[in-house]
Amino acid sequence: MKKLELIKIVITVLLCSLLVVPIILSNHSWPTHARDYLFDNARSDTGATNTVSAIYLGYRAMDTLGETLVLLVSVTGTMAILVKLGKEQTDEETTSFSLAPEKRPTNRLRTHLLETVASKLGPIVLLFGFYV
Repeated sequence: MKKLELIKIVITVLLCSLLVVPIILSNHSWPTHARDYLFDNARSDTGATNTVSAIYLGYRAMDTLGETLVLLVSVTGTMAILVKLGKEQTDEETTSFSLAPEKRPTNRLRTHLLETVASKLGPIVLLFGFYV
């Protein structure tokens, strides 16, 4: 089994090298048209005085919304798990994030982490879906 894992690692490193080496050894310059446009027109297009803020909040608004949603999911899930762990006694089942077998007879892949994140995130995603 370890030999198979080693082969997979070697193949992965070789494939990554095939992708990265041509970029590093290339004589072509990086494209600067978008950078120059954003730098020159950030204030007039968005009204922000800071170029970084203009790009982050003006041009990338939907991408920023996605990043904010990911941050919201991670913080919500982490806080819910920590609150639940603080209320219960610490035992092996709780620290492994798996539900007791009697609580999950129909789905063995269902975990406490998955249930916590899904229960907190589901209504938010539905609300966002109706809004958009």
